[in-house]
Amino acid sequence: MRRDGDVRGDVLQYRGARRNRLRLLIDVTNNDHDSLVRRQFGASAVNYRTSATHARGKSLSRLMELLSLEPSWVVLDVATGAGHSAALLAPHVQTVIASDMTHEMLTQAGIVSGERSLPNLFLVRENAQALSYPEDAFNLVVCRIAAHHFPRPNTFVAESARVLKPNGILVVIDNIVPDDEVGADWINSFEKQRDPSHVQCLTLSQWHDLYANNRLTLAHSEVSSKWFDYHDWMLRMNVESEYMERLAWNLLDAPESVQHFWRPTRDDGHISLTLREAILIGRLSG
Repeated sequence: MRRDGDVRGDVLQYRGARRNRLRLLIDVTNNDHDSLVRRQFGASAVNYRTSATHARGKSLSRLMELLSLEPSWVVLDVATGAGHSAALLAPHVQTVIASDMTHEMLTQAGIVSGERSLPNLFLVRENAQALSYPEDAFNLVVCRIAAHHFPRPNTFVAESARVLKPNGILVVIDNIVPDDEVGADWINSFEKQRDPSHVQCLTLSQWHDLYANNRLTLAHSEVSSKWFDYHDWMLRMNVESEYMERLAWNLLDAPESVQHFWRPTRDDGHISLTLREAILIGRLSG
């Protein structure tokens, strides 16, 4: 990894919370979808720092169980959000670069880092589909609960593979959709109504193909369920109450495949659902 600051983009300065450590932010985002993502997540950034799913979700502990981290490793956390994955990894490796295109999210990640006193965690503002690093820069690239916002997931995987060292590891953790087209399209449409910056959740097999097409040998793949309170899930994206109720009726009247996949229930007016989340770990072939 470069040490001389030779990276693309305009360098901005950001002072992390608590310890006021100087961070580098690389701004390489400028298209319409990026602007939409920044608006959506800029307005809800604090929610993602405090969200139990993001701050304490099962996939965080599972990530640590599945990886054998080395103290010499340099790690990139793509679309870090509030920085929960980056903060978990940082004590076990040499350096973690936590990147995101939304300044407000990086501010929250700075708070998380400052609270844990992580001098080896640096924040970078950039696009997941146009990484500003040379080839062979990282031992590990991680992307957790974010890839469904990427317009070109294949470009993201290709960029991740490009910056990995030989035998480096890519970990993707993201929500998935069922294999049947009706259910997949319905879920992605519903997600976009909740969050206009949503692009597409992929099927598990589509993720497998993306890994294979980018010289990443799949070492591990698993799917787990995660329960959501519907009201909290909507509030995380600041959905207005009237619209939230309209979406609730749509959810409870969803096609059979969606009912089976998400298992939405209403009990005494309380709605819950269970999303499916995949963890994929692949190693870059030589």
